[in-house]
Amino acid sequence: MAQNELIDAMSRVIQHKIVEEINTAQFFAILADETTDFSGQEQLSVCLRYVFDAAVRERFICFAVVTDLTGSGLATQLLDILQSLGIDVLKPFYSG
Repeated sequence: MAQNELIDAMSRVIQHKIVEEINTAQFFAILADETTDFSGQEQLSVCLRYVFDAAVRERFICFAVVTDLTGSGLATQLLDILQSLGIDVLKPFYSG
């Protein structure tokens, strides 16, 4: 059990660092793909691309179970994931 707790803790630290970088970047892009896993469950993988320290970075954010395969459902799920991580989802839509 301690091994899984350590992995979870490291994951949270890395994810927090990625979120900090994304929130300081001027813009970011969402890369998402949906696929069916071996058990027949729809899975969504979410990555983000952004520029930080003059370098383009592409980072994996998470896997999520897909509950609604419509465009609206996937968009809502992506926004919920980003907002739950503390990512400013309105940032790319305003200039300032």
